[in-house]
Amino acid sequence: MPYRNSEEKKKYIKKWRENNRDKGREYSRRRRIKDKNNPEKMRKINQWRNSRNRRLKELALVIYGEGKCTCCGEGIMEFLTIDHIDGGGKEHRKEIGMGNKIYHWLYKEAYPPGFQVLCFNCNCAKGIYGKCPHGNL
Repeated sequence: MPYRNSEEKKKYIKKWRENNRDKGREYSRRRRIKDKNNPEKMRKINQWRNSRNRRLKELALVIYGEGKCTCCGEGIMEFLTIDHIDGGGKEHRKEIGMGNKIYHWLYKEAYPPGFQVLCFNCNCAKGIYGKCPHGNL
């Protein structure tokens, strides 16, 4: 079916999905079963997911802290994490989920204010003791 522009196509697809939810779910279920039985396909899917998650984390770290800990200056990405400046991380994780979901949420919400980059040690110290031993928070 030809579309005049991409907006018309998006509207059509959205409407079709709303009217055919069961068909879409069944297709997805069959696709997942088929993919799980294909180790090569699963390897590619996992590689793509890991790559996407890493890119989203790197982007958030650069936007919120120039890729280093706001407190101690640690720059190794694997040690860095996002911190809620005013607290409330526990409640926020309950809303959006654990793990990499924070990076997806930040991307989707266009990187709102109220977050900073901390290394895991500084973040844990802030959460447990209310301040970091470095004294920079």
